[in-house]
Amino acid sequence: MKIWFKIGIIILTIGVLSPLVSGKIQLPNVANLLSWKMVFSVIVGMFVAWLAGKGVSLMGEQPILVTGLLVGTVIGVAFLGGFLSDPSLQQEF
Repeated sequence: MKIWFKIGIIILTIGVLSPLVSGKIQLPNVANLLSWKMVFSVIVGMFVAWLAGKGVSLMGEQPILVTGLLVGTVIGVAFLGGFLSDPSLQQEF
């Protein structure tokens, strides 16, 4: 089971990094890396990763939450003007 989790993480990482590799998103220069916006986005990214780690263990304990997350995502995207967070999926919509 752990091997499939690792393979899934690799596939998700490839999907997230594909806009960088294809050149659709440019990497910022060094001066921009030290701006408050970049520091804030790194902190938010770390918080989201920590929160996702807590969510994975919670979904393992309470599988019904997966259904709620899927329904909430569909409602948010379809009716509330939300967007998909995976860049590879956004290109198709």
